[in-house]
Amino acid sequence: MILMAATNTQGVAKILLFLGTITLFLSSFMGSTNSSWVGVQNAVSEPFPIFSNPFDSKSIVDLYPDNDGTVPPASVTNDDPTNVTNCDDSSSPSSNWWGCLLTKDAYISYDSTNNTHFQFNVSLTDTTGTDTTSSVVTLLVQAECRTTNATPVNIKVDFYFAPSDGSPFFEFAQYMVCKPGAFANQTLRQDFTALPLPTVGQYSNSLVQLHPVDIYFVDFSYVHVTLSYTSTGCTSADALTYIGCLITQGLTFIFNIGMFIINGLFFLGSAIFWLVSIIGTFLYGVIATLAWLLAIPGTPVLVQGIISIPVIASMGYLILYIVELVRGMGSGP
Repeated sequence: MILMAATNTQGVAKILLFLGTITLFLSSFMGSTNSSWVGVQNAVSEPFPIFSNPFDSKSIVDLYPDNDGTVPPASVTNDDPTNVTNCDDSSSPSSNWWGCLLTKDAYISYDSTNNTHFQFNVSLTDTTGTDTTSSVVTLLVQAECRTTNATPVNIKVDFYFAPSDGSPFFEFAQYMVCKPGAFANQTLRQDFTALPLPTVGQYSNSLVQLHPVDIYFVDFSYVHVTLSYTSTGCTSADALTYIGCLITQGLTFIFNIGMFIINGLFFLGSAIFWLVSIIGTFLYGVIATLAWLLAIPGTPVLVQGIISIPVIASMGYLILYIVELVRGMGSGP
């Protein structure tokens, strides 16, 4: 019984392959298109539904240059001082070089390094309003840069943190690449897994330094830092604030449970609808394709007759297979 079912299944697969091949052949060489089969292709390509887990939600904060650091670049270019502010166009800037990195404008405004001033830094924005104790899980640095070197240049991206207790800065380095030629977008991504995780507060008002690993000429037109973070829990020393935080977390947990159930039911319904839609559209496409093959527009009678013979035979085999399948299901174990 199992061997027979497997044989029939292979026969159906061969028939569907034959129908698909002949449909493709006729559509390509006779200039006639079967729109129903195109609908099947579109239905099958529909992505599977995605489950939204409220417990995996992350928050995002964007950090931009908002002040000069302690190390200036070699030079600054600003061809649009009316619209690009805080970007002092001088050969050796002593201030206002951070504004050049706020606009992704390539050749219009940028900071440059050379063989004597091969690094510079800027201060990032304050994270006021964000829970600074939250753990950073992903760091994303986007930059627009170029180098006059013949080969790509590795850029050391240093973050200098100033802990709130007043202890000295400490360094946290990542690397990205700037390529020769025109200005291009470059991205650095770092996912944090090792404990302890850095916090949002460490990046707040931190210095970010752009430093070519070797002494090369590199221009930077844009820098933008994005942090993805999750809450670390309640840590306030104030009793009322701590209790309020616990209550908020408890309500958030209950809300997330409700959203988890609702999202789960929605996902299950979407998955069933996705499956039924694909099966229904596929069956409709097969039937419509068979009908199209039996009456192809503009086909001579003799050619249509030759095409119809294997198509009718295939239809008969499919009908017999479905009948046998239904009888087998009704006979029980």
